[in-house]
Amino acid sequence: MNAASDLHSGATIQGRFTLDQFLGEGGMGAVWAAHHVLTGKPVALKILKGVGEEQRRRFVQEARVAAAIRHPNVVDIHDVIELEDGRPALVMDLLDGEPLDVALERKGKFELVELMQLMLSVLAGLGAAHAEGIVHRDMKPENIFLCVSPSGEHSVKLLDFGIAKLTALASAIRHTSALTQTGSVLGTPMYMAPEQVFGEKGIDHRADFWSLGIVIYECLTGECPIQGDNVGQLFKSISQRDFPPIAKRVPDLPPGLAELIDSMLSIKPEDRPDSAREIAQSVAFHTGLTLPAIAEPRWLPGSRRRVARTTDPMAATEVHPSVRKPLGRLVVATGAAIVVSVLAAVTWRLTATPVSAEPAPIASVPLPSQTQATATTASAFVVVSSPPSAIAEPTVQRTVATNATPPANSARAVSRVSSATASSASSPANPKQGPGGIEVAPPY
Repeated sequence: MNAASDLHSGATIQGRFTLDQFLGEGGMGAVWAAHHVLTGKPVALKILKGVGEEQRRRFVQEARVAAAIRHPNVVDIHDVIELEDGRPALVMDLLDGEPLDVALERKGKFELVELMQLMLSVLAGLGAAHAEGIVHRDMKPENIFLCVSPSGEHSVKLLDFGIAKLTALASAIRHTSALTQTGSVLGTPMYMAPEQVFGEKGIDHRADFWSLGIVIYECLTGECPIQGDNVGQLFKSISQRDFPPIAKRVPDLPPGLAELIDSMLSIKPEDRPDSAREIAQSVAFHTGLTLPAIAEPRWLPGSRRRVARTTDPMAATEVHPSVRKPLGRLVVATGAAIVVSVLAAVTWRLTATPVSAEPAPIASVPLPSQTQATATTASAFVVVSSPPSAIAEPTVQRTVATNATPPANSARAVSRVSSATASSASSPANPKQGPGGIEVAPPY
């Protein structure tokens, strides 16, 4: 049963809403402008076309998904009601404006800054959805609505999360994820990511970035890059990516922005950006636009989860691609040098071989109060090279006893006598002490 043909202006739904005007219909339902019978508040009703159980369940999923996001750039769904014949209907905000596809048909193509300003709002809405573990999977111009408020302010709303795939394991609405089964082809063919075309497992948020990349390409060139006379040709064009890079079609596009768009249209999901925020940072960097607040995904399957690249943790700009890799190499090289230095120092400490010799008879013992040892006094000397001053010296003692007086610049002598060592000087149980109770310690 067609959702529009059996309804008419003035009809009342559940005694609560009166239909005012038919606005249009999509793949799943028809949209009517209506108002609340008691309050007069204007609303939009999206009414399901069919009564099949699968359609009903997926339609209700749209309400759950959209209600979970709660973001200014995602259309609000206030309630889910049923018509007399059991068909469900979503009660949403009534938006004033036009979808992006209508604006694109009217304008032919968009200027760069104007389009990127819209895309920043789209990315903010997508980021909020991805943060909840929700993948839209049907990003296209028809689902990007350009709103105009009564005061003349412009805003963007994302529509139709009816075929969204839930991917967050901890999400309260994850039980509806079974509605999107592997092998079922969902979405609008010209905007579908390659992994959607082939019904692959593990489709994640990066499928939305492919679709959004196609939208951006179309808005900048005035023509969708995916072309074909039938679905098979469209799928072939997607799988082979047989369209030219964006820079070939828009030569005056900033190189960094062209690189970003091409990366969004990479065949492999792992070659695309990791998050909506990463894309938005690059857009803001290359256009000078203000970056909106965009949530980062808490958990998403398959994501490399790279930390967002910024020049300043408090700034909303990314490191330019021309310096990103050299900077990374410098950081890695510096870290490696530090590790090697520490390991070398530890190895030097552990492998240093003590040098020993039979102690010579001690002629006299300087007292602790003496500040210098006389040249005629046979003393115990330690001959070592000075270690790095930044590394703490271990307590292991290395001693060399000799009768000769060493050159002043090649050896140093330190002798200590305490009452404790003097009393135990003759005890063989104390190998650190020589004859006369002298304890020899390194001068460092």
